[in-house]
Amino acid sequence: MTEEPAKVDLEMPDLSAARRAALEELLPGILADGVLDANRLGELLSVAVTTAADGPERYGLMWAGKAEAVRSLQSPSHGALVPDLARSAEWDGAKNVFVEGDNLEVLKLLQKAYNDRVKMIYIDPPYNTGSDFVYADDFTDTTRQYLEWSGQIDSAGRRASAGTDAANGRLHSRWLSMMYPRLVLARNLLTRDGVVLVSISDVEMANLMLLLREVFGPENHLATFVWNNDGNIEQQSSIKVNHEYIVAFARDIEHVSRPGVIDPNIDEGSKLFNDRIENSITKNGPANPASEVLLPAGFPASQDAFTVSPRTDAWPHVLDPVEVVDGTLSTPARVYSGWSSKRLLELFISNGFVPIEDAEGKSTWFAMTPTGAIYGYKQRSSTQGHVLTVLRNLGTTKASSSRMKRDWGVVFDFPKPERLIQYLVSVFTKGDDLVMDFFAGSGSTAHGVALQNAEDNGTRRYILVNIPEPTGRESAARKAGFETVSDITFKRVAAVRAHVKGASRAGLRTLRLKDSNFVYTSVDDADELTLHGSTLVKVEPRGDSLAAEVFLKEGVALDESWVRHGVGGTEVIVADGVAVVLSDAITDDVANAAVALNPRVLVFLEDGFAGRDAVKANVFTNAKNAGIAMKTV
Repeated sequence: MTEEPAKVDLEMPDLSAARRAALEELLPGILADGVLDANRLGELLSVAVTTAADGPERYGLMWAGKAEAVRSLQSPSHGALVPDLARSAEWDGAKNVFVEGDNLEVLKLLQKAYNDRVKMIYIDPPYNTGSDFVYADDFTDTTRQYLEWSGQIDSAGRRASAGTDAANGRLHSRWLSMMYPRLVLARNLLTRDGVVLVSISDVEMANLMLLLREVFGPENHLATFVWNNDGNIEQQSSIKVNHEYIVAFARDIEHVSRPGVIDPNIDEGSKLFNDRIENSITKNGPANPASEVLLPAGFPASQDAFTVSPRTDAWPHVLDPVEVVDGTLSTPARVYSGWSSKRLLELFISNGFVPIEDAEGKSTWFAMTPTGAIYGYKQRSSTQGHVLTVLRNLGTTKASSSRMKRDWGVVFDFPKPERLIQYLVSVFTKGDDLVMDFFAGSGSTAHGVALQNAEDNGTRRYILVNIPEPTGRESAARKAGFETVSDITFKRVAAVRAHVKGASRAGLRTLRLKDSNFVYTSVDDADELTLHGSTLVKVEPRGDSLAAEVFLKEGVALDESWVRHGVGGTEVIVADGVAVVLSDAITDDVANAAVALNPRVLVFLEDGFAGRDAVKANVFTNAKNAGIAMKTV
């Protein structure tokens, strides 16, 4: 049988299959004919296994529609992210990305290219204040379905309880069903030391915490920030709410470094801004019994010259006269006390008074002060931050909204302040880290990233995703010319690029979620889909659109640079070692020239080989001999 080139895999990664494979490798025999042997699993892990006799009640988060929400993770996306060149800037080399489309579908499409690549995800999802969701996924329950599932009515519609909670419970269930698959998919994109931050109000705070604990694990709860959002605190109210929450979870908390940022409300005169930490090591108590330490001649002092007389009426007891000359003890002296760092002090002495490293790797040294106290000094680490969980004086939604409208003509109610996002970006990212926001709203995340880059000369990149939700017919945004919320996002991003120092250098790639360029056909009742025959949907033109879809399916990130080559009248686009030949009539000359570019993967359109089997066979052989993986699509 003649060997054929591989096909580009157009389906999103099968997360369940990957987990099953990992489980079988770790615990052979745990799956038999595709069925999990729960008892065998319990034996291998030495844990109890629940059975039907135990009943359905156990600790955990459940809601009407959860099963459908879980299943939605496995439904494939047949969309594509199509370049919008008119709204892009410096497309071929751009590093920042804005995607217009439903974020659930977009997150599915990003799984292969962005797995383990995003350092920080910030989202400001709907707060579930009672309005219908724009993100009304197909698997959310109707009121009747909710009431039946929760046992409040029977299958005939008869009420089974004195009262119903449909208006409240159904909305909570819909919100959880909307959030669950998005958070699961988002977790896959985070780096090992990555973090997700979710803004929320009191309405769904309890549910959000339970949901994040389920998706990320309770041990990965990093912090719950309380943002003092100020607002109109003079407005009359029985109890005025002037805070929101930002819940932070890590993908793996063991890999998250200590932030090197100091809360902006800390006074500039605070010792936190000193380049070193200093504290007396005198510490008496049951855990620190008093003991004598001999300070040799030459032991450092904090001043050039002073004396200390022997004493036993203050700690530490000084048992010998002390004279300091030229910043060191001229003769040995004994001191007696309980010590907080006796081991390090003795190590410092035995090391000839050369600074040593403590358990955290900080340079540490000791010196006597004129009071006779022994002080320990540590060089403050660049990651020796002071981050507080109460966030104050970081802007307000009202001020941000007014400023955007006044300065840039951007109309949006209740945007998160860019200073708030900038601060979070400074805490959790550095360098060229990637920041994502898939509920992008007005684009505050892009603004915050740009401001922090301008402040510390960083090259952080961002991916924004926003659904093209129509603005209200009579809204101020519609009257200002904004047809959709994503129009507002784009307008603000454009303004940020124009007005924030250095923000324009990274360019902008704008893409839209559209139907795939390729034909799919259902092959069985499970609605598993596969590529069928001649592959292209007959719509023109598609050059960059085809390349963008193939790159993403091959795991090429949306911010990888594109290099264009003209080969025999055909355009070949290369990104991250993947070359896509955009020809529907491939010749030997075109094929050989494409091989000569020496990519790691070379992709041709299957339609380009129609009636050219010899050309296909030749280029496949040549590519294989050159160590290039040839594929068709």
